[in-house]
Amino acid sequence: MKKLISICIVIIILSINLSAYANHNSPYYFEVDKAVTSLIYNDVEALDLLANEKIRNDNITGEQFAELIVALYAKSQNIKKVDIVVTDNPFNDAENLDVQRAYALGVIGDDFKAKMFISREELAVMIVNFLKLENVNITLNNDLSLYSDKDDISAWAFDALAYCNQEQYIKGSRQEIMPKQKTRISEVIRIIYRIATRYKWLEAPNYINTAGFYLPINTTIKVYGTSFNEDTSIKMTSFLIENDKQNKEKLIGDLNYMMEIKFPNSEETRQIIIDDIIHICELPYYYYSVYDEIEIENYIVELENWISADDDSKRGVSIHFKNVIK
Repeated sequence: MKKLISICIVIIILSINLSAYANHNSPYYFEVDKAVTSLIYNDVEALDLLANEKIRNDNITGEQFAELIVALYAKSQNIKKVDIVVTDNPFNDAENLDVQRAYALGVIGDDFKAKMFISREELAVMIVNFLKLENVNITLNNDLSLYSDKDDISAWAFDALAYCNQEQYIKGSRQEIMPKQKTRISEVIRIIYRIATRYKWLEAPNYINTAGFYLPINTTIKVYGTSFNEDTSIKMTSFLIENDKQNKEKLIGDLNYMMEIKFPNSEETRQIIIDDIIHICELPYYYYSVYDEIEIENYIVELENWISADDDSKRGVSIHFKNVIK
């Protein structure tokens, strides 16, 4: 049986100044890809969780959290996880050595449930325990007055959650902090990446890996949608300014970088695809339906232009990389 993996990139050409989009926030999943790329690049010892895109949006269990936080501690101390001395194991539901290591370090307590999903308030307490282990000065303002559900926070977690919110490790949404809500693996990955970056425990890679497509770290291409279910779907967007030679050369360079790594044995076809992308991007707005299809290695690449329904100066090209796997 064949399974189709689809990668979608959208490149937009606008008759406006690019600086208007300079403060565009990176979407959630692209931040996760950036975090995962950096953590793997720096040999953080949690590869089973970091490299598995399909589980990133799953809720995180206690032992999965232990795997990540122990790996971060080892990185911060420039040691291996096996160097962490395990004392005893008070848990009936956990034989995982990372759970025992987290307990030995004081990140988790006797009431820890390795097989259960962890809530946001439980996460906050463990994050603060970890930061205290790292001798971080925890200064609290204890202000969660913005959140309508602050009274739902357990008394034992209030200070920790207030601190994690204050430091923007755990954020609220729509005036809710959601203390009892389960936490996703991807959320924890983002948090440990923010901590590691803040305290300079990581070296910065010069690329981001998103679903096996490598983009330069300063790319003009922005990822704005992804899912990892039966089909992998990724959407990217970039701004190509009319008559802006420098911007055009940057975009061509980014596309070359991405496809040279992905398709190293197909130089001629790579160039055809890039030429087509730029050509379609630069078509006048009255070209409403342009389609092309190109084969490269084990992919079929579909190129299709589009025009914004609200503003015909907003036009671009969708690029679908479709990989048929038996």
